[in-house]
Formats: sequence, C-alpha cells, structure tokens
Amino acid sequence: RVASDHLPIKAYVDLKGALAETAEIRDRASLAR
Repeated sequence: RVASDHLPIKAYVDLKGALAETAEIRDRASLAR
C-alpha cells in the first residue's frame, strides 16, 4: 500500500520535470531566434 501510494507522486514529479524541460527548450528556441 505504501509503495503504491508513492507511485502517483513519482509520476507527478516526472511529469512536472518533463514540463519544465519542455519550457526550458522552448525558451532556448525563442532566444535563439
């Protein structure tokens, strides 16, 4: 039960990290213009 409770949190953190990475790439792309 404890392990399964942590899975959504890890998925949320991974998703948040992916979104932050995408935003960073987008910022770099707009700066490169």
